[in-house]
Amino acid sequence: MMRWIVVLMAAVLFALPAAACSKESKKKKAEDPLKVDPAERDRGLRACKAYAERVCRCAKTNKTNENNETNKTYNAFKKLCDEAETHKTSLQMVIDTIASDQVDNRERVMLIKGARRTIETCFAAPTKLDERACPVAPRKRSSD
Repeated sequence: MMRWIVVLMAAVLFALPAAACSKESKKKKAEDPLKVDPAERDRGLRACKAYAERVCRCAKTNKTNENNETNKTYNAFKKLCDEAETHKTSLQMVIDTIASDQVDNRERVMLIKGARRTIETCFAAPTKLDERACPVAPRKRSSD
């Protein structure tokens, strides 16, 4: 009887660390700090592109007032448009650099962190826009 208890305890002691190691390796694979998930990358690029298109469209529509003078709203949206275009372009450049073999792992991790901050900005920035001054463009409906 005692022998079975010892065998059972030994099996448990050897099985637990093996199970823990396999869970850790799966977790590390899922959260590889040296790669950007393609879905995350695509969502970020789409968000930055949509934000840039929106504020640049608003800058164009607010360019002149009825007296044909440049107004303050245009200047504000022009600045936002320039910043949004910069975010969009820089995000694409960072993603291209991450995908290349021209950076070491330390630089790659820093680039990924920067890309994620830019993506976060592209998602957060539209929520700060005044919907009356810069409405969301209506979506094009596909014809059935």
